[in-house]
Amino acid sequence: MSDEFLEPLFASYHQRLGLPEALMRKKRYHLLADFIPLTQIDAEVVAKLDAILAVARAAQPASTPD
Repeated sequence: MSDEFLEPLFASYHQRLGLPEALMRKKRYHLLADFIPLTQIDAEVVAKLDAILAVARAAQPASTPD
């Protein structure tokens, strides 16, 4: 979705405001989450993110040979 919809949307928005397009690149889309009410985030998204968090918390740094 981001390549087909958000990229052109933000490019047009920034152009109309006279802002540099680099303000909202794909790598910054996570910042948009702060503007979505928690009640509107699909339960499947929450479940997937919780699963990623569980794996990250259980991860151990790779040991390096002495």
